Amino acid sequence: MLCRPLVGLICAGVLIFTHETAEAATIYNLVEGTVSNLVESSTPDPGPLFGDPTVVGNSLTFSTGPFAAAQAGVGADVTSGQLSFIIQADPGLFIESISLDEIGDFLMLGNTSKVTAGGTVVATILNPLLGGFVSDTIVIDPLMPLMGTGSGVWSGVASIDLSGLHVTQVQINLDNTLIASANAPADAALIDKKALTLNVTFTQAPEPASLTLLGLGLTTLLRRRKHHGEYRRSRP
Repeated sequence: MLCRPLVGLICAGVLIFTHETAEAATIYNLVEGTVSNLVESSTPDPGPLFGDPTVVGNSLTFSTGPFAAAQAGVGADVTSGQLSFIIQADPGLFIESISLDEIGDFLMLGNTSKVTAGGTVVATILNPLLGGFVSDTIVIDPLMPLMGTGSGVWSGVASIDLSGLHVTQVQINLDNTLIASANAPADAALIDKKALTLNVTFTQAPEPASLTLLGLGLTTLLRRRKHHGEYRRSRP
């Protein structure tokens, strides 16, 4: 689907508006890398839903808002937000893992009210000789959907494991959806997202000197094995 600012899409007879905001020129400096090409899109509410991130160490925190779905009476309200950006490791480092933590709250009035939160995280590897992607579904606590009268706090977690792949650059695509619905005129439901944090872990790449020593060690070992083999064959 091609997303442009305020483009109307007719899908199954319903008019849906997708709003896109971009901060591609902004570079966010982590302690051990950078984040760039930040692009946000939302459906159907106007963005930004995530807002500008705050950098602390190797983490990006978005104080989201207004990122919510609310329904009073019979019907459903769906709010969906997508976030895309590129993580680049500093020279001499690999991207080891990326984790997501998010939090929000909910309020339900009436037996037919219902709220749902969910989403996915996809990491596309941009290293030319690697390629591919790693994805994870956001696990929500408490288990969604929730129904009936009640209120509380919900949280979501997801993780991307890139250990051992020697990845230096990835594109992250985050998809978040909130749904509030009710099936009675007097019932109502509300769910919102308060904050979202992405934590990036880096690992040290082997230094050239270490690789050279490793290569010399293997060469010496192979020579010893070869000489030992020749000696054994020369015996009567």
